[in-house]
Amino acid sequence: MLENIKNKKIFISALDWGWGHCIRTAAIIQQLKSYNEIIIFASTNQINFFSPLFPDIRIEKISSYNINFHPYNFLDNFSLIKIFQAIQQEQQILKQFIHQNFLPDVIISDQRYGFYHPSAYNIFITHQINLQIPFYLKFINNIHHILLKKFNEIWIPDYEDINSSLAGKLSHSQSKYFNKKIKYIHPQSLMKKKTKEKKIDYLFIISGTGTEKNYYEKYFTEIAHQLLDKNTSLIIKIIGGNKCDNNIYLGWKNFIEVNDLISSTKNVVIRPGYSTLMDWHLIKDEIQKLFLVEPKFQFEQKYLYSYWISKNWAYPIDNLFK
Repeated sequence: MLENIKNKKIFISALDWGWGHCIRTAAIIQQLKSYNEIIIFASTNQINFFSPLFPDIRIEKISSYNINFHPYNFLDNFSLIKIFQAIQQEQQILKQFIHQNFLPDVIISDQRYGFYHPSAYNIFITHQINLQIPFYLKFINNIHHILLKKFNEIWIPDYEDINSSLAGKLSHSQSKYFNKKIKYIHPQSLMKKKTKEKKIDYLFIISGTGTEKNYYEKYFTEIAHQLLDKNTSLIIKIIGGNKCDNNIYLGWKNFIEVNDLISSTKNVVIRPGYSTLMDWHLIKDEIQKLFLVEPKFQFEQKYLYSYWISKNWAYPIDNLFK
C-alpha cells in the first residue's frame, strides 16, 4: 500500500513519548521518501534522531507533549490538560507553517491528534483504536474516537487477522464507522533479522518517558544483581538508561546497536511497549525468549502484557527465577 503513494507532498510527525513512535514512523518514511516530497515535523529531541537517518529531508520543529508516565503512580499519568494544550500548540504550528509556505497533499500523524489540516488528506497512525482501560475511564476512549473522526484514514501497524494480531483488541474495532477508515499496514520497524552468536545471557531494554526510564533502570539493576548472585558467570547487559560503565550498563544505543544486541542475546527483558514488541516480533529467532514487566497503571501495556503471555509469545519476569 505504501509503495502506491507517489508524487505527493507529505508532512509527517510522530508523538514524542519515548522513541517507539519515531522508529515506526522512520520505517514508513523510508518507504515513502523515494517517490514523494517529505517534510518531517519533530520536537527538539526527535530532530537528533531523524537528522542522521534522513540528511536530505527537510525537518521543521514542532512542540513536545512533555508527558511523563510512572509505572506505579496513577496520578502522575493523568495528564489530559497537558495533552489538549499540546494538541492546540501543534495545530497552531502546522497552520502557521502552511500559511507561510504551502499546503501538502497528505499529512501523516503518528498519534499526534493536532497534526492535521482540514484542506489536506489526513492519515493517523495508531496501534490502539480501542483503548483497553477500566470502566471508570471509558470517557477517555470516547474522546479518543472523537479526535480520530477528523482523519481520513487510520493506519494500524499490525496484522488484520485477529489470530496473528500483535495488539489484539487494541487494534481491532467493532465500529463500522472506523472500519471504513482503517488500513492495516503490518508491523513497522527499522530493525532487521540477523543471525548472530548468542553471547549475552540477558539483555534488559529500558524504554519509555524519562520517569519510566529512571524507574526501570533501578528495577532492572535489582533483577540483574539477583541473577548474578545465583550465577556469577552470566553475561548481562542493560541498555537505554542513564548509566554507562561499558560493562553491565551500556547506556543509550541507537536502533542499529540495539538490533545487534537483541540478535546476540538469549533472553530479552522489556516493558511491553508496542513498538518494542514489534521490533522483537520482526527480528527474534526460535531459541530466544522474551520476558515482560507489567506496569500497573499504563493500561495499554498492562493489556499487551496479558495478551502476549496468553498467546505464549512471552513470559512474566518472575519466570526468570524458575
